[in-house]
Amino acid sequence: MLRETRDEEQVLDRTAEVAATIAEEGLRYVSDSAPGYTRKRMGITFSYYDKDGKRITDAAVVRRIKSHRYPAGL
Repeated sequence: MLRETRDEEQVLDRTAEVAATIAEEGLRYVSDSAPGYTRKRMGITFSYYDKDGKRITDAAVVRRIKSHRYPAGL
């Protein structure tokens, strides 16, 4: 049990370190443990949904999401 606690503390320390480094670069750390944007295949393209499951139809927001070019597995 003590070993698990030490491992958890190391993970938390590492997460805080990574978040601080990212912030220095002007970026924002976001964990995948909270709801966020998702995409679903619609024919040959994708539809994008917000954290509440509502389809995103604002063209500017969709362009911004597409501009990130995340790998298909993410």
